[in-house]
Amino acid sequence: MEELKKFREFLNEEKFRVGDKVTMKGGGDEMEVTDSRRMFGSKINAYSVKKSDGEEVEYDEDQLKLAESLLNENAPGYDTRNRLI
Repeated sequence: MEELKKFREFLNEEKFRVGDKVTMKGGGDEMEVTDSRRMFGSKINAYSVKKSDGEEVEYDEDQLKLAESLLNENAPGYDTRNRLI
């Protein structure tokens, strides 16, 4: 997963994409990214997410991380040699 993060940063892309499952860095339920925007006057992105109860809220990229379910061997794009394809 770290390789994907570095690659996206290299391409100057967002940390997360619409449809990604994320959680708060401190833990919690999975949420789905529904939208993103560049925060005014900043290099940080803000992400709109849909919580499990259907509520939509916005967090900045420093508050979120990819959900653990995306970091296992059954995740699409996971390469058994510990590299993403």
